[in-house]
Formats: sequence, C-alpha cells, structure tokens
Amino acid sequence: MTTFKAMVKKPRSDGFYTVYIRITHQRKSSYIKTNKIKFIHKNSLNENVCAQNPLYS
Repeated sequence: MTTFKAMVKKPRSDGFYTVYIRITHQRKSSYIKTNKIKFIHKNSLNENVCAQNPLYS
C-alpha cells in the first residue's frame, strides 16, 4: 500500500521551509519537492504541518 505525507525537512536561509511530499511504497521512501513554502514558528515544530496550513483544513 502506498502512503503519502506532506512534510518539511530543514529551514532555508530566509527561515521558510520547503514542503515535500513523502511517498512510501514497500518500505521505500522517496520525496517530491513542491514549490510551496511554509513559515513555521520554532515553538510549533512538534505540531503537524498540515494542520497549520489553511489549505489542508
């Protein structure tokens, strides 16, 4: 079964994070870089990124 998850990896130099889509199939993961960026306050790094984005609500 293939699973998809939106995630961020590391911050850019301007403090924004690039959003990646992680695709996992048969225990092998690959990432697709999107052109979406997200500003994440450092106190909210433990929360789900999708929950903070109004497009996913």
